[in-house]
Amino acid sequence: MADKSCRQRPKNLNLVTIRLPLPALVSILHRLSGALLFLAIPLLLWLLQLSLASAESFVIVQNLMQHKLVKLVCWLLAWAFCIMLVRGFVI
Repeated sequence: MADKSCRQRPKNLNLVTIRLPLPALVSILHRLSGALLFLAIPLLLWLLQLSLASAESFVIVQNLMQHKLVKLVCWLLAWAFCIMLVRGFVI
C-alpha cells in the first residue's frame, strides 16, 4: 500500500519553480559564504605573507589591489564575512 502512494505522488524536478521560504534562502547564503571564506583562506594568507616579506613585495601587493577584479573579490569576501558574522549571532 505504501509503494502505491509513493508512485502516485507528483514530482517537481524543476528547481527554479520551487519557492523557498526566507530562512531557507538565508541558510543557503550562510553556507555559500562559509565555503567562500574557507576557500579564500589560502589566498589571503599568501597575500599577507607576500606583503610582509619585503618592501618590494608590499608594493606588488599594493599594485595588485588596484585592479578592479581584485577589488571585487575583496568586496565579495567582506560581504561573505558580514553574512557569516550576522547569521552566526542569530543562530
